[in-house]
Amino acid sequence: MGHPSAHRAVEEAEVCLAIGCRLSATDRAGLDAALHDTVITHVGRYAPRLPGVDRTIGVDDLRAALDTLVRAVRERIPSDPVRSGAISSHTTTLHTTTSDGTSSDTTPSHVTRYPLEYLPTPATGPGPSMRTVVEHIGAVLPSGTTVFADAGNTGASAVHHLPFGDGRFVVALGMGGMGYAIAAGIGAAIGTDAREPLPDPAARERDRRVPRTVIIAGDGAFLMHGFEIHTAVEYGAPVTLVVLNNNAHGMCLVRENLYFPGTPTVNRFGEADIAAGLDAMFATMSVRRAGDAAAVRAAAAELFAEPGPNCLVVDNPAHEIPPFAPFL
Repeated sequence: MGHPSAHRAVEEAEVCLAIGCRLSATDRAGLDAALHDTVITHVGRYAPRLPGVDRTIGVDDLRAALDTLVRAVRERIPSDPVRSGAISSHTTTLHTTTSDGTSSDTTPSHVTRYPLEYLPTPATGPGPSMRTVVEHIGAVLPSGTTVFADAGNTGASAVHHLPFGDGRFVVALGMGGMGYAIAAGIGAAIGTDAREPLPDPAARERDRRVPRTVIIAGDGAFLMHGFEIHTAVEYGAPVTLVVLNNNAHGMCLVRENLYFPGTPTVNRFGEADIAAGLDAMFATMSVRRAGDAAAVRAAAAELFAEPGPNCLVVDNPAHEIPPFAPFL
């Protein structure tokens, strides 16, 4: 995607540890110069695709290798304080949230603080930008939330701007086509509920042992695989589907405008009211539609606190240029 902070981190690192990543051209995405003077160690079953890797450690069981690595690192590096809550969206400072809701800086003394840098994007409208949407969603994510970000403008915005804390963030830039995150997120939400079932979905959610899964996808992704949400409804899965609706294949539309101006488009759609459609189809599922930043934040906070599956649809401008280096 071209996140400036990622490039700076690689440039300043003495060692780069690639775990399960084969460092293909898509994986590196313009990082070759930054990696040139960095010692690279690769851990994985298959050999890396980048020539000149300093060391390759072949493993058949990546999970076991990661457990071993984590134990070794903990033995050699001063321990961090136990932390919860979100990492600041503007710096790498870590925060501990106490039982009374107050937050304090708990960044270990050996950790260097760096301000985050973002790719600048031009303002568009009407409607909130994708950056605004993901920042407001991130601000109210429950602790332990797993987030799946889909492809295109949505994925670029989530990778760059989602304030993220102590859960898991999943994005598949090299192999994840539009809509993959919807099925993947629903599967994860159902799969993490592998324990003694409680009487009903509401009781299961109140039990709070199963964290919520949040899927952030575009309307193009929804039109391809959105009705996987039916599976979530049937299983009462604790998942929130966030659909950023610009009535277009947004990244494809931007690409056309930049590289093929004047070419007739097939990537702009007629208006679709996804929220109304889902609300009519699934009587047991809460659905909200938001058109401004305040409504996004309020609706997200409400939905994240509910049991079972639900959906938030946000109206976005169609011609928004995402934080994607080739476009800027």
